[in-house]
Amino acid sequence: MLTSLALLSALAVPAKFPTLKARDLDGHDVTVPGSYPGKALVVLMGFTRESQYVIEPWAAKAAKLIDGDDRVWVLEMPVYGWAASLARPFIDGGMKKATKPADRPHVATSTDRAAAAKGLALGSDDSEAITLVAPDGTIRFFARGALTPEKEAQFAEALASLRGELHASGETAPEGDAR
Repeated sequence: MLTSLALLSALAVPAKFPTLKARDLDGHDVTVPGSYPGKALVVLMGFTRESQYVIEPWAAKAAKLIDGDDRVWVLEMPVYGWAASLARPFIDGGMKKATKPADRPHVATSTDRAAAAKGLALGSDDSEAITLVAPDGTIRFFARGALTPEKEAQFAEALASLRGELHASGETAPEGDAR
């Protein structure tokens, strides 16, 4: 975990994930991370249409490492700026058609790029933001851009550490949690 913490410090990432409003592809309004109580979150944020090609390998790697652990939720989160938010119904509709029904709750779009950029100290850089967020909202891993062997190793280490903590504490998602 020291590697992940050192990476967070070097990148000047806030200790807590910001509260972001979003809507999943089933049309449910969600707040990230608040709508996922008791869950660790892998939040894969993209800011351009091309981000999809960077996010997909991260999502596949996360799913493999999580291996069905229901205490960890992977959330792909396209983030639009103000201008694109005007076309949100069309953009979200197209994504919904291209996404399997079982995967739709794992994709939530946000129209508040400014809040995401400010809350994660992203600046104007449009590269993707990859975060591992503990149930208490603390950021345990943060990276920008494409999956590399070094980032993969750091992510795997941070995820294994967090899953170990969840196991040791007996942390489970609340009963009846739809997520």
